[in-house]
Amino acid sequence: MLIAWISFPLKQRFFQELHLIWANMEIIIITASPPPKENQTRLDTLETSANIMNDTIPKIMASGFNGIFLIATNPVDIITYHVWKLSGLPRHQVIGTGTSIDSSRLKTYLSDILHVNIHNIQGYTMGEHSDSQFAVWSHLTIGGKPFLQNRYLITTIVLFQHLVSLTENTLNTISVQEYQQLLAEVE
Repeated sequence: MLIAWISFPLKQRFFQELHLIWANMEIIIITASPPPKENQTRLDTLETSANIMNDTIPKIMASGFNGIFLIATNPVDIITYHVWKLSGLPRHQVIGTGTSIDSSRLKTYLSDILHVNIHNIQGYTMGEHSDSQFAVWSHLTIGGKPFLQNRYLITTIVLFQHLVSLTENTLNTISVQEYQQLLAEVE
C-alpha cells in the first residue's frame, strides 16, 4: 500500500517529485494547514488552508489519483468538504478526521483521571472539530456501564473540573444541560 503525507509548510521540491507518483498512491493524508496564531480559532485558518487545497488538489487529481484522501487539515470539516468538491471523487473516498481525534483525547483524559484502562472506555464527541464540539455523556460507558449511572465516577469528574482549569481540554465543551445533569446526579 502506498501512502503519502502532505503537511505544512509544503516543500516545493519534495511536492514536485512526489507529484510524479500521485496516481499510484492508495491513500493521501493531508495535514497541510498553518497552526492557529494566538487568539485565532481553527476557523480563522480557513482561507490559508483552502488556498493550499486549491493549489494542491487539482495537481494531485491531474496525475490520475483515484485513491482515498484522509483529511486532518483545520478547519477539518470544511476542508474535507472542499477537498471532496475539488477532487470530484466519490464522498466515500474523502474522509475527514472530524471529532475522532477529540473522542480519543476524551477517552485518554478520562482514563488518566479515573485510572481505568482506555480500552474500557467507549464514548465520543460530536459537533464540528472546534470550540462547538461537545462530549456525549449520555452515550459514554466505562466497563460497559453507563457513565451517568455511576455517581462515583461523576463525582470524580465534577470535583476534578473544580480543581483544574480545563480551558484547553475537550471536557470544557460539555453542554450546560449535561453539566447541570451531572451536578444534579452528584447532589
